[in-house]
Parts: sequence; structure tokens; C-alpha cells
Amino acid sequence: MPSTPNDHPEAGPATTIPRRRLVAVTVAATHPPRRGKQHRAAALLHRLSDQWDVESHSLTIQRTDLPLPRRSRRVTPRWTDHRLCDPLLVLWVSLLARFGYGPAYIDRILDMLPRRRLRRALAAADAVWVSVPDHYLWVRRATPARIPTALDEDCIAAQLYPAREDAPLTQRIAAEIDRVEGAALTVADLVLVTDDEDALASRRRGAGVIACVPNGVDLVRFRPAGEDERRQARAALGLGDDLCVGVFVGSGHGPNVRAVDVLLGQVAAYARAGVHLVVAGRCGLGRRSVPGLTVLGEVPDVVPVLHAADVALCPLLDGGGTSIKTIEYLAAGLPVVSTPVGVRGLDLDAGTEVEVCAVEEMPSRTAELAADAPRRASLASAGRAVAERRFSWDASADALSAALAAMVDSGRRTPPTVLFVGSSAELYGADLCLERLVLAHRAAGGRALVALPDDGPLAARLVAAGVPVEVLPLAVLRRRLLNPLGAAQVAGALLGSRLRLARLARREGVELVHSNSAAVLSGAAVAGAIGVPHVWHLREYLTADRRALRVLAAVLERRATQVAAVSGPVRDALLRLRPALANRTTVVHDGVDPDRFAALPDRAAGARRLGLDPRRPTVGVLARLNAWKGQEVLVDALARLGPAAAAVQLVLAGDIYPGDEPIGAALRRQVELAGLQDRVVFPGFVDPQDVLAVSDIIVSPSTRPEPFALAVVDALCAGRPVIASAHGGHLEQVRDGVDGLLVPPGDAGALAQALLRLLADAALRRRMAAAARGDRRRFSLDASLPAMWAIYGEALAGP
Repeated sequence: MPSTPNDHPEAGPATTIPRRRLVAVTVAATHPPRRGKQHRAAALLHRLSDQWDVESHSLTIQRTDLPLPRRSRRVTPRWTDHRLCDPLLVLWVSLLARFGYGPAYIDRILDMLPRRRLRRALAAADAVWVSVPDHYLWVRRATPARIPTALDEDCIAAQLYPAREDAPLTQRIAAEIDRVEGAALTVADLVLVTDDEDALASRRRGAGVIACVPNGVDLVRFRPAGEDERRQARAALGLGDDLCVGVFVGSGHGPNVRAVDVLLGQVAAYARAGVHLVVAGRCGLGRRSVPGLTVLGEVPDVVPVLHAADVALCPLLDGGGTSIKTIEYLAAGLPVVSTPVGVRGLDLDAGTEVEVCAVEEMPSRTAELAADAPRRASLASAGRAVAERRFSWDASADALSAALAAMVDSGRRTPPTVLFVGSSAELYGADLCLERLVLAHRAAGGRALVALPDDGPLAARLVAAGVPVEVLPLAVLRRRLLNPLGAAQVAGALLGSRLRLARLARREGVELVHSNSAAVLSGAAVAGAIGVPHVWHLREYLTADRRALRVLAAVLERRATQVAAVSGPVRDALLRLRPALANRTTVVHDGVDPDRFAALPDRAAGARRLGLDPRRPTVGVLARLNAWKGQEVLVDALARLGPAAAAVQLVLAGDIYPGDEPIGAALRRQVELAGLQDRVVFPGFVDPQDVLAVSDIIVSPSTRPEPFALAVVDALCAGRPVIASAHGGHLEQVRDGVDGLLVPPGDAGALAQALLRLLADAALRRRMAAAARGDRRRFSLDASLPAMWAIYGEALAGP
């Protein structure tokens, strides 16, 4: 079988890999194995224990464990197998198995209990191997970020569970299987497949690093039977030596059960051909033997059954991965008659190593083999040879060991699945930064989900970019809510959003929550509910003069795993209130695309859209109209300029938070009283490119410290000199005298003098514009993202 090339070409021979600790997490018990997936896990773990210290944890028990299941057993000197022995898990899997797929929704059951023993094992591992996608997301969340996790995608689970149109429950289960599997493939650090076809399917669904670990066979146990062994095996089954016996073995897995249905419908056709059918395994439970068909049910060992056969049958109609039973048939020296599904992914030579035909043709093909002993012998010999050559569990275990070791050595882990929680869905500075961060996280290979408080333009842009967005009432602090009635409203939103987001986060396998503002409390609540790290993006300047801000700082200390402060002054203000956060707070400037404003719209066109005269000098402000952005100080400064600057016009671009309408009305009255109504425009929220195109100077006159004014960064990137209040984030953004001027906060006179200086000196404006453009990449997204990814890594690494 041609192996899919490993995406870790640096992996060396397995024998040179130093002994490491591997934790395997499976649904069903691996020892003793009872079906294909457990046989694969048991065979590989048994051989891996020669190279690794192996600890396996099965989530359920099996019937052989009853009545008193053992919690642990030493399988080999280096492999210990554990059972969780959890009644809730056992009951759940048993119940869902009645609908064809027991592991469905199992991650939600795992979330309900602490699983301390398993968590301790995961924390001590060098690598983690998960047997099915259904609990992969839970295991990944429970595993420290430094430890890579591999998903064993030995078959595409979504192919194994057909949804019935007349059964809504099966449709829901099928949809859940498909969703969970897709999410697991996207975030897995390593995906293990058994054949090229599944490798391509996994790649199409978002898998990154893929390694091929084929299924195999125990070539000593499964071998051609001697004549005496054949005679004894037939006698034990009550079969005569003169019969031509066709055998099918299988577990109670859905495709095997459906294959038995096919055989039951073809008993007469096989009987006419002189072939007696034998069905062994749980696939035959509930079926009775009839003339021409012997149903053995579950047997302790299938090898004697194979020794009694003349032909092996594989009438599978559906399924995924590669069939272990077919490989065992080959190793046992039996000629095989199979459907295409039964030999899927094995790359066998039809006609030489196996007979392949449609299921309807299998009785006639089997009859032909029954009458042709030399042909049977030729197929049997070729099948045994290919099993010896290509399907050894030893070779597969070496491939797995090398892939796991390379995964550990690479020192990388797929970026986490992050739930981003925003405080608004507008397109102001914090909103645009959230959009950039979400898209950058996706581009880096991570999964992103976004929760927003309303269905605004940011939600539409994210959905258009393919990002899942959940719109729901979030607990967001606003000044108008700082009263008893507002507190009750926030508390209600906090409780409701905690419940809804916790369900979403568990379902999607969220590993980290990122709150985009200290004003949004729902992120902290959901992170605590599901037990994942919480990164709180601090975009607010917290001071001791307001009780609400002191309380918010205390909440940050308790509920933030890491804090990303948008500027040094923001960090310093927080640490003055909460010094204990020093080791958990990092400055990460908001990043922009520095070339976004390289080509601005035509000045005349922008002026027409804003209602301005393009020939007159223009001063622009890009900020909401609120109590501390300082627009009233700038209007006062403009009034002080007098006749010398009568031609100067001012554009105050920005809208008003609901509830802050009196602020806008007061500002308009101030403009009218100063007689500036013909020189000041209020266009509301507009494209900042128009404002930048028409403005000669951009002003940020905030009266309280600005955390980090994104409008200032945009202006500098566009080559516009900036006048800003000398406090807060402005001190890190504007270089006084180089690319702008700093003035005392709230000082209209000083602001007027700075305006006069720049308006009167075109050469100075040009020098400042050139300096701003020349150093525009200091606040680029490329400069800020590494710091944010490092914060994520610190948060996921734990204390």
C-alpha cells in the first residue's frame, strides 16, 4: 500500500527515538480488544510500549469487565491500561449505541465531571493520542498547550452513520458527528489515517499535518491452517469436510450488521452454488442459523473459524478506512471475495490477490472459486504474500512512533480554537481591531468564533468572511447602566450569555476566550463556566478616582488569565490599582495595515461627500461624540483662532452611543453660540478615508487619557500631522515635533496655538507627514501579532 508521505520528513527511525510518555484516550476498552478500532489501538499500543511509556485510558468498560471492573491493569511492562469506570459514561454510550453510534455527544458528558485522574495523566504526557474525534476536543482542552495531541482518524466517522429521513434523531446525531469531526480535524496537531483516500478527505476538511499509519495484522496468529487444523476446526463447528465454507466475521459495527443482512438475503444463491455460509461475531447477534447458514455469534477467537473456511467473504456496502478483517483473511491464507468497499484503501491487485465484484455477483464468483481449487490456492498464496509484505503491525507501530516523535520534536501545536467576545458590532477602532485579530488567527491556522451584542456591520463583515458569529445580549458595561436598574440589566445579560455561550463553547471545542474590552463581562463568565483560559484585552484607562473602575480592576485580577493592555499608560494605570497583575499583563499595541491609506480618495470627491469646500484648510476628528473625546475643547480652540483662521473648517466625524444624545445636542449648541455653524460639520459615522483625504490636520483632543487612539495611527499612516492631548496612549503614538504636536489636555488656548502653528507652516506639515509615513510600520499588525500569540501561549500553558 503506498503510504501517504509524512508531513514530518525529519522523523528518523523509530529505534533512535528516546523513550517518552504517551497517553492514549479511547472510548472503548483496548484490552482485551473486541472490534476493529480496539484491535488497531491494542496492536499499536502493545508495540509502541517497546519505545514509549504508554498509559491508555478508556472511557467505558466492556462486558468482560463485569461484574467488578478493574480500574487498571498492566498489559506489558511499559503499558498500563485504565478504565474510568464511570456509570454515566457507560450508560450514555450504551444508549446511543442503540441508534448506531455510541460516542456521539460524549464530550458533553466528559464536561460534567472533573476527570482528575485523566487530567493528571494528560498533564504529565509528552504526547497524547485520541482514538476518535468525538472526544478529541475535550481532550485537547484538558491537555496543557505545550503537549501536542494526535487524532487517530482510522476511518471517516461521518461516513459510518447514515441519517434516516424518517428518523429526526438520527439526523441530529449524524449532523453532530460531522460537525465534531470537522472541528477536530481542523485543530488536531497530527491526524493519523490508514490510506491515501482518507488522507485526501481529511485534508479537504481542514487537517494540517497528516501521517499514514496503515492497519495491520498479527502474522503469527493469523496464518494458513494445516490440513489437521482445518479438519479439527470444522469438526468443532459441526461442518463436514465435503462442504465449501464461506466465512464472514465482524463486530456489531453498523456496516458489519448491514453486510450480514446482505448474506441473509443471498443464502439461497450461495446454497445453489454449493457454498455453506458461516457468520461469526456480534454482527450476527439476534439472527438464527438456517439451512445453508451457520450463525455463531460472538466467539472467543476468530482464528479457528477462519481455519474452517475455504473462502472469505467481505460483502460490505459502506464504511471507511481500511478493513482489518480483509487483511486478516489475507494473512490466514484464504482467497477473498469482496465488494470494492471491503478492499477500500488496501491497493490490492484485483484478480491476482483478491476477487472484487459487486455484492450481487458475490455468490456466483464464490461458486467459481469453489469449483476451481488451483485458483483458490493461487489467490490464497498471493494474499498471504501481500500481508507479509505490507500489513505488519510492527511496521505500522514504527510509523506511528516516528510520527508522534516528530510531532513532539516540532515543538508546535495547532493554534487554539478561540471564542472572541466583542463589546459592540460597529466599525470603530476596537471593533476593527477585533476583526483584524480574528482574521489573523484564522490565517494562522486557528479556529475562531465571535460573540457580539447586536447584529451590526461588524457582524455582517465577519459572516461574509466565513467566521461563525453568535449574536446575543451580552453583559456590557455602559455609563448609562451605572445605576440599580442598569445593574440588574447587566446581571440578567451576564447570566443568559453565560449559559448560551457555555453551550456554544463546549460544542465547538473552545480552548481560550478572548474578551475584546474590559467593558464586556460575558467572556469572563463563559471562560469560568467551561474551565478554559481567559485573555482580557484592556482598552480602558482604569483610575482610582471612580469606584466602578476600581471594581472592574478587581474583576480583571480574579478572572483574567492574561491581560493584553493596548498601551504602556493603560498597563501602568492598571498596575497602580492591582500590582499583583504585573506578571500577567503585557502591552500589545493595536495593529493596523500600514498601507491601507497609501492611496486616499480624491480630496474634492471626499469633500463633496462630507459637505466641505476642498479649497479651504480643514481640521478633522475621527471619534465618537462623547463626554471625554474633547470635541468641545476643539470647538473652543477654533473659536479662539479669530479672523486669521476664518477659512478653517472642522469635520467632527463620529456618531453617538445610544443614551448619550444630550452630549451631541450640547456640542451643536456650542457651535451655534460660537457662530461656527457654517464651518463645522457633523457627518456622523463615515468612511475615515474621506476624512483623511480632506483634512490637513487630524486632532485627538481627549480630556481623559486615551488608551490607544486608532484614529491617530490611521492618520499617521495616511501622512497627516496629528495634534493630540499629552496623556495616555498619545504619548506612545505621537512624537512631539516629529510627526505631530502634543498639547496639555483640556487647554483650548494651547490647542489653538498648535493649530495656528501647523496651519501657517505648510513646510512643517509636509515634514511631519513624511516622518509619519516613513515610520508607519511601527504599529503594523505584523508587529503586534507575535505578542498576542505569545499571550495566548502563556494563557494556555497555565500557572
